[in-house]
Amino acid sequence: MGDSDKLIPKIQLKKYHNKYQSGYLWIFSNELVEVPKIEAGTLVEAIAGDKVSLGLAFYNPNSLISLRLLLTDANSDVSKLIKYRIIGANNRRKQLLANSDSYRMVFGESDLLPGLIIDKYGSYYAVQIQSAGFESMKKLISDTILEIDSNAKGIILKANSKSREIEGLSTIDEILFGEIPELIQIKDREIKININISDGQKTGYFLDQCKNRHLLSQISRGKKVLDCFTHIGGFSLNAAYGGATEITAVDSSASAIELAKINAANNNYNINFITQDVFDFFKNNSDKKWDIIVLDPPAFAKNKKSVSNAKAAYLKMNQIALEALAPSGILLTASCSHHIYEDVFYDIITRAALRADKTVNMIYRGSQAPDHPVYPPMPETSYLKFYALQSID
Repeated sequence: MGDSDKLIPKIQLKKYHNKYQSGYLWIFSNELVEVPKIEAGTLVEAIAGDKVSLGLAFYNPNSLISLRLLLTDANSDVSKLIKYRIIGANNRRKQLLANSDSYRMVFGESDLLPGLIIDKYGSYYAVQIQSAGFESMKKLISDTILEIDSNAKGIILKANSKSREIEGLSTIDEILFGEIPELIQIKDREIKININISDGQKTGYFLDQCKNRHLLSQISRGKKVLDCFTHIGGFSLNAAYGGATEITAVDSSASAIELAKINAANNNYNINFITQDVFDFFKNNSDKKWDIIVLDPPAFAKNKKSVSNAKAAYLKMNQIALEALAPSGILLTASCSHHIYEDVFYDIITRAALRADKTVNMIYRGSQAPDHPVYPPMPETSYLKFYALQSID
């Protein structure tokens, strides 16, 4: 029996908004006439205003995002649609990243699959399900990956996320297929990188910074580089690949530093790794200067409530880094906090330079890699800001 043969509950919105016509995919609980007690993950039809159907959506009465629209009519077979969209998303990535064995195969809303993320790491796959609607479709998702890649060796559901708690889902990881070894080796051009998708942050590696790491490799020859929040060494490895003469990499996570050391050794790179809080590191090394400094911190603003504190942290961190630049030095600085909008981050950087008594040029303005595409109707899909600033001395 297809989805079209089932009795689909209807949920009424208070009114019709133009944002739905443009393709916005989220409907919040305060936009509903009522929040019916229907099981989380139920497929429903969203009705707006004067009986205008917005098509099918996944429903969750316990989440602020009550409805996640699928942009399809009420008679669609959702299982077939999801399979079709996963395959289509992968085909688009292969067009963009023909020579890469690792990329974000599915990026949720940007692939019209709201609440689903799939990362490919060679023959292994990490799935994030952030919507109760996709939880019941784990087998379909796994089967579709195996249809795309018959040589897949393992698929893991990465479940440890705040969004799953909100959706009322288990936060225990689950192997959906095969086996997941402790370490998986992928390649970034000639750089060999071991990642841990079972215990690592997110799904093991920050694929969204790929193009920005490549920029560092292009400007690092002969330079003294400081890589802050190095994680497993992504920027440091690219600095070494580009010919940096001295590299210091700092992170507060001992486990991440240990893996970063393995990655450096596997590539015969000489990198000085330090396990320490980044602010403490700068405080303890206030007399030192670097030609290039990388700031790639975790999201300081997890939600709107934390924006004020996050802005203060970004300001302090960028000021300290700018003060530590050598003459004509370059700061590569990023924010992955969606709630810190680009104009806000731009203003933070401007004020940080003023406080540091530095005059800077912006020589590069980057964003997330093309396997993390931005879906224009949803500004939430645009989150990564990345600037390269060069000091004028």
